[in-house]
Amino acid sequence: MYKKNLLSIFEKRIEENGQKTAVIVGEKELTYQQLGYETEHIAKAISHKLSTLPKTDGPIRIGVCIGRDEHLIPSILALFKCGYTYVPLDPVLPQERLSFICEDSGMTMVLTTTEYTHRFTHLPVLDVSTPLEERDYSWNSDSELAYIIYTSGTTGKPKGVTITYDNLYYFLKCAASPEIALINSDARDLEFASIGFDASILEIFGPLYCGATLVVATDEIRNDIGKLYQYINEQKITHASLTPSVLNVLPSLHFTHMKTLRSVGEPMIATVAEKGAQQPYRFIDAYGPTEATVFCFSRLVDGKVYFRNIGKPYEGIITHVVDKDMNELPIGEIGELLIGGRQLTPGYLNRPELNQEKFVDSPFPEDNKIKLYHSGDLAKRMEDGSIEYVGRMDSQIKFHGFRIELDEIRTRIEQEAEVKQAYVRLEEFGSSQYLAAYVEALTPDFDIKVLKKRLAAFLPPYMIPTYWIPVSHFTRTVNGKIDKSTLTNPYFEQYIHNTEPLDSKESMLASVVSRIMGIDDVNIDIDLIDELGFSSLQLMQAVQSLAFIGFYASAKDFYDYRTIRKIAKNYQRTLHYWLHEPDTSKPTLLIVSGYTGFNFLYAEWANRICQKYNIYVIESYFETSDGVVQTTEATVSQYYDMVKPILTEYGIDVITGFCVGGELGLYLAYLMHQRDGVLPYVVMLDSDVERDKDRSKSVQPNYIHFTPEINALHFDIEMTLMETYPSFHYDGPITVFLSKLYNDRLSFNETDPVTDEQKAWARKCFEESPALWKQHYPDCQIEFLNTDHLDYLRTEDSIQPLAAFFNSMDFPNKNQKK
Repeated sequence: MYKKNLLSIFEKRIEENGQKTAVIVGEKELTYQQLGYETEHIAKAISHKLSTLPKTDGPIRIGVCIGRDEHLIPSILALFKCGYTYVPLDPVLPQERLSFICEDSGMTMVLTTTEYTHRFTHLPVLDVSTPLEERDYSWNSDSELAYIIYTSGTTGKPKGVTITYDNLYYFLKCAASPEIALINSDARDLEFASIGFDASILEIFGPLYCGATLVVATDEIRNDIGKLYQYINEQKITHASLTPSVLNVLPSLHFTHMKTLRSVGEPMIATVAEKGAQQPYRFIDAYGPTEATVFCFSRLVDGKVYFRNIGKPYEGIITHVVDKDMNELPIGEIGELLIGGRQLTPGYLNRPELNQEKFVDSPFPEDNKIKLYHSGDLAKRMEDGSIEYVGRMDSQIKFHGFRIELDEIRTRIEQEAEVKQAYVRLEEFGSSQYLAAYVEALTPDFDIKVLKKRLAAFLPPYMIPTYWIPVSHFTRTVNGKIDKSTLTNPYFEQYIHNTEPLDSKESMLASVVSRIMGIDDVNIDIDLIDELGFSSLQLMQAVQSLAFIGFYASAKDFYDYRTIRKIAKNYQRTLHYWLHEPDTSKPTLLIVSGYTGFNFLYAEWANRICQKYNIYVIESYFETSDGVVQTTEATVSQYYDMVKPILTEYGIDVITGFCVGGELGLYLAYLMHQRDGVLPYVVMLDSDVERDKDRSKSVQPNYIHFTPEINALHFDIEMTLMETYPSFHYDGPITVFLSKLYNDRLSFNETDPVTDEQKAWARKCFEESPALWKQHYPDCQIEFLNTDHLDYLRTEDSIQPLAAFFNSMDFPNKNQKK
């Protein structure tokens, strides 16, 4: 009924917003006019391709297997423009799974790009990255299905959930409405999810439904938590949908331009709910199975309700909480959640028995004989009509944002000739969850590694168990079922002990890995990936946490060297370095990183000024000190020795640094003047000219990814620098850029407790800072940036004006050498 309406809405948005940016992918942008043209072009190419194929009376279902590039969105929209059924095919899927989806869906053809055409040898392929032949197309009014998305199935094969155009229309009308999402044509919506995850449906169609801008995160952004956080702020994202797993590892949920952030795809995590409730934007928990079109419940997370409350259903959604006999349960009692209404799928493709089991006629007279879906979720209804999620009734889980049937993994393992029986479950190790497979083999020499490799040909990476435990035989209960209580994972105890002292690099790595995993320690000789089960998400956390203090172990280091001992052995500390190859015709800028590592805070801004400057970097004082507490005099003398060769050969024209980094830089400039007679220009980035040396007034950060001992050491290093900061006066030029906004959080770590006395002292310092700078340096220039201390150099409000200032600086006496 609403199929044509949906297309009309998209065409109207293209007409209304012609020159406005519709899609951003990396460096490429498409206006709505260009998006309309590309969509039309691909639609005509589809028509031409179909005209070359044998005639068929069956429905036209077209797969899309395209990476996260400029071809993806126009290709998906082209299918809707023609009225065909879209079948997402994530390129990361194993070949066997791709082939099954193509066959099971009755796929007519595949839209793809050159790099993936070889994967579809038995299907007609349209390579949209090459020149296309066109033919006028006609609207296909026959198919009711908008898309088919495949989820895990209990039989060992995925099942296709069919969603109609009417389902999609009703969903977008609710989820993308201004009332629920605060979305309008000014919004910038992030597309983060895999196209195989149904959250992508909202991410793609939501902003285009409203005439907003869709910002597609590239794989590079998606695979780096630090870059993702920075990208959300840089791109001024106003709307995003991320899983609790991702939200939980982001450095912060403080996003400057965010208006609505949704937690989707997994049950809410308490710590995420707590952090989200503190934000100034709308933080929403969205719930719903794929069978009910992405999600059908949402709740504003405000800290007033239990974090597992999923809110109330969308308009047109019917719910019941029932017992095993389909009797409605009273308020507060736990039962199965049944879902019906206008977003409910017609059923699974080619699965009549399962449809009969899962979709039943409503026994409740007020429902007018609609179908109800057995969600398999345990829930209870609350006094206010909202629903509280309790857990699952069966072997289905949500893991890394994907719905997984544990029985599908078990069945696939048991299809191997050498396997007698298997059992798969989700286990907790520390603060993380992992898939564990217990396998009873038919032969004693059975190789688990071979089985794991074979499984990877059939199942996507997120469905491959981390732990594989061979069992001689399964113990049974009196009912003949596997006795789960007798199954123990022997690896956990093996992985958390060290028998020898660690050096500073090993200690830092072990601290970060163990804290991320929520365990007391980690053996430095254990394979972090294959044995410990360190996930890609946790790996990104580790890289980000280490980079915060200037320890630049990369994801590649973790994958190449695998153990903490080998990563530490092969890691070369680079304490000071040229950002790019120096050019004697350019002035030289020295950046004193200070508290954080250079990449964490300065990289984006430095990239905008590197055409003008030779940039030399001194890393975080946590790295340069190698974990040794030392005075300001000792630290800056060490810095002087580092840069003396640079001063001699190139000269140093400007010194800058953020916060304590700026203060150390100012004293370094003073030493250069005393020892070498030079007066470099000093630019202070939200630094103090006077500091109270009372430790009780400072907040000791308790970063969750560092042990208490390392957090205490870092606090001691920093406070010793402040306590031993000498009294001096610098005679060279100084410009001070102060933050205009006050933030009483006082620490990059959102969970650090801050007393009222500390807040009052910090506000006093903030308010008095300009006057103190003028008191000490009457001739200094003071500028204010529209940011607070914790967002300094992390948002456009500070990065852009600072880049403009540095790019406009003039150096008539360039390269003061000594």
